[in-house]
Order: sequence, then structure tokens, then C-alpha cells
Amino acid sequence: AHVFLVLSEPPTEAVTITLMVSNQITLVTPVQLVFTSANWNIPQTVSVLPIDDLVREGDHSGLIFFQSVASPDVLFNGLISPAVIVPIQDNDCVPLIAPLGGAFSSCKSTYGQTCKVQCNTGLDPPNPVVLLCLSTGRWNSSVPTCTKCANGFYLTGLGSCTVCSKASCLIGNYRSRCATTADGACVPCTIKPLNSYFTTSGKDSESCSFS
Repeated sequence: AHVFLVLSEPPTEAVTITLMVSNQITLVTPVQLVFTSANWNIPQTVSVLPIDDLVREGDHSGLIFFQSVASPDVLFNGLISPAVIVPIQDNDCVPLIAPLGGAFSSCKSTYGQTCKVQCNTGLDPPNPVVLLCLSTGRWNSSVPTCTKCANGFYLTGLGSCTVCSKASCLIGNYRSRCATTADGACVPCTIKPLNSYFTTSGKDSESCSFS
């Protein structure tokens, strides 16, 4: 942001203005401005930048203070002037909290940037969830809870998700589907004609070949 300063009338001697700013902004231009009878009405630029603190504060403001005004000219020496208000538009989203069953593989919370959440192995969803920081200061979606087992996993008695077994069963048996809290088991095939026998194991329910 830029602020332009001039004096109200020509001074008889040089006027030195010392500036300072609040903790929301930084001063880019020199801390002092000098006005004389030759340049009193020529705008001098005061440039400031907002401090990008990565904290969601909403739109707020910074202040430019006139710390001192010094001059042999008694009209200006010790002059007190009100602070200049500098509007600041926040560019951060509300900070996210990683789920207990997952973590951020990368995360930036500035408008237009993303946070990527990855659940631990075996937890749903299995693929990373990418959240976008919107210009409203909100995220386009919520953080996954990472509390349920993903497809292909089951919950053990110890509270962890374990991958469902894919091991082949003996001939004449097939592996049942994984349950929420139990692995699939080898189950006998039952459907075949009389006077026949199974020749293979099955991949799923009643898929055993027979001869």
C-alpha cells in the first residue's frame, strides 16, 4: 500500500518526519521524510507491506504513526498528527487439524493453495484428499476423519486395520468376503451335480469348477 504525504504550507526551515508502523505491516520506504520550502507540496510516498503471518484474522488494518515531527520552524516542530489507517485484506484460511488416523503430506493455507490429507494405511479414504483454500477464508471441503477401515481391510481386536487375505483356498473351497471386523475364511463350495467332484478352488461364492 502507498500513502502520499505533503505539508499544508511551505516551512521556513526543513521539516523531518520520523515514521513507525504497527506490528501488522512493515515499512518499505525510509523511516524519515524531509520537507523543505522547495518540495513541501510535492507528494512523498510512504510504502508499506502487510506481514504474511499465515494466521486467519479476517480483514483488518495496520497503522502508520508519525513518531516525531522536528523542525526549527515552530509551526511544524512537535506537530502531532493522527495515525494513518492501512486496510489489510487477509489471505489465509482457518488452520486445519490433521486427523488422528492421518497426516498432512503437504499443506499451505493461503488463498488458492491446497492441503493434502493422507489417512494411515488401511483407513478410509485410501487415497489422498486435497482441500482448496477459498478466497472466503474457508476450505472447499472438510478434513476426512480417517476412522473406518478402507475396502479390502478389516478391523482387528487390537483396533488396527489389516489387509484382507487373498490366499487361495484348497480345492472345493472359496474365500468369503472380508467382514467389517473379520477376515474372509475358506468356505466349502456346495453347488455341483451328483457324481461329480470339484477340480479347483473358487475365487468367490460358489465359483469352484467341477468335473
